[in-house]
Amino acid sequence: IIEAAVWDKEGKKSLYIDSTSKIPCTWGDSLIKNIWGSRKPPTPILVQTVKLSRFLTIPVDLLKIDIEGVEGKVIHESAKKLSLVKNIILEYHETPKTNPENQLEPILKILEKANFKFTFLNKDNVILIKGFHEF
Repeated sequence: IIEAAVWDKEGKKSLYIDSTSKIPCTWGDSLIKNIWGSRKPPTPILVQTVKLSRFLTIPVDLLKIDIEGVEGKVIHESAKKLSLVKNIILEYHETPKTNPENQLEPILKILEKANFKFTFLNKDNVILIKGFHEF
């Protein structure tokens, strides 16, 4: 277990904890400040950040990404290593008002370039991308 948040840079960054939740570090927490547009401001805590690419050094059977709004940054940062991943499940959150740089199209282009074939499941403003490719 590595106590760190996946980001596009190594270092430290604020993780914004949803102040409306009674249980800290659950749904709603993000590296993007107030990504969900909550009326009550989130509480920041400083966390260590790591690059996903640092861990993609050998073939991986399944990579699951559920990182609350920073999918684009992390996929872009690790693009050259995605050929090591056989299957990917990526939860994508469309948040155009609070996080406009996290766009679905660039993520899909990176996955296509890595030769992934993928399908979508849309539910409750979340797009679940299931991708696979053969080595």
